[in-house]
Amino acid sequence: MGSLYPPDTHRWHEELQSPADAFTRQMVSVRWDGEEVLRSHQATYDASPATRYVGKTPGIFNFSDRFSGKITGQRTLEPPPRDQNSEGSGRITVSLKIGGARAAGAVEPLVQTGETGRADTLFVRFIDDRRIALGLDHWGYGGPVSAPFEIDRTKDHELEVQMGSLDLRPVAGPAEVAARRRFLVKLDGQTVLETDQEFYPAKATQMFFGLNPVRASMADVFAGQIVDVRPGEGSK
Repeated sequence: MGSLYPPDTHRWHEELQSPADAFTRQMVSVRWDGEEVLRSHQATYDASPATRYVGKTPGIFNFSDRFSGKITGQRTLEPPPRDQNSEGSGRITVSLKIGGARAAGAVEPLVQTGETGRADTLFVRFIDDRRIALGLDHWGYGGPVSAPFEIDRTKDHELEVQMGSLDLRPVAGPAEVAARRRFLVKLDGQTVLETDQEFYPAKATQMFFGLNPVRASMADVFAGQIVDVRPGEGSK
């Protein structure tokens, strides 16, 4: 889980190369005798080696302060392997489930980059029980919003996104600068938004999926489920 990684200020995070890496840090996975028994997309608090405990919970009183069994050993695992073709091209594919009903007008985060005051958030706005719209909030300026369209909330969906703030590669020249202004969103293969757009720069530790830690003007979390984030088509 994310709190078992070094804190965000640690130089280890300079090695993060892709949004997929950032998403991995936002997953909680528990295996019992090799079988995964818990998997969730979850925000966690930063921690340090001095505040990580095994079999005890000093200072926490809402459950027992000690494991009543016996911890016979522990070891640190390597981070999940990285896809060498996923290095921050600015294009990602997000697998997601919309889920049940929301209040008309509710706005929830899907992909967020940046920090408070300098953030970009791809969001979903719920129009009614059949229709949604997708849009971008470029902090302080707003951004483009799609026309409302119908969606089946019971099915899994694939969201393809291109945002300059998802691109972690060095800028080599004017062509790359221009390419990073392209904002493209496809849902299940159909183009929903496509335009030129300014983005605030972001690091991998400032990329969030279904979460709103920068406190943009919308819900704190996406009430559906972000299942997976992987390199988008054409990413190299």
